[in-house]
Amino acid sequence: MHDMMTRRGFSQWFGRGVVACGATSVLGLSGLYSLACSADSVAPELNEAQTETLLHYAYLLIPLLEPTHARYREVAARVSLLASQVPPMAALTEGGIAALNSTGKGPWLELPEQEQVGIIQGLAGTPFFNFMHWMTAEIVMRDPKLWGELGYQGSAIEHGGYLYHGFDDIDWLPPAPSGT
Repeated sequence: MHDMMTRRGFSQWFGRGVVACGATSVLGLSGLYSLACSADSVAPELNEAQTETLLHYAYLLIPLLEPTHARYREVAARVSLLASQVPPMAALTEGGIAALNSTGKGPWLELPEQEQVGIIQGLAGTPFFNFMHWMTAEIVMRDPKLWGELGYQGSAIEHGGYLYHGFDDIDWLPPAPSGT
């Protein structure tokens, strides 16, 4: 007789798979391998200008809050911490910041916002862009106060699902035909 997996066991197993798939899609298989192999060495910390660049970059990726909001500061702090602990992440971050500044127009932070956004769009699909977008979305969108402002009512699982948690009041759909 085989052991049945519990809900908790399944959730843990599934969660690990999601994290592994997310890391693999952000870093690629070779990046993930490099990350795992190099985790024991230490990278230098990012300087203040690099951290400020990350903060502003996070704001421009998901501009839902004030540019200096604590959530964007948290993105910059977490990326900086990760970069200081994992050399491949430091290389990815420093390379991304260098790419922002390599346009020949001067430091990225000093450019007009429209040009900054254009440079970010040019980096779309790169590992740095993907990583920063994922980190920013993860940190910024985890704020329950923001959910209310956006009209998101939160998780519905503990309330019996979404049908009875705000989606049963849709008035813009035509009524269902009778007999279905």
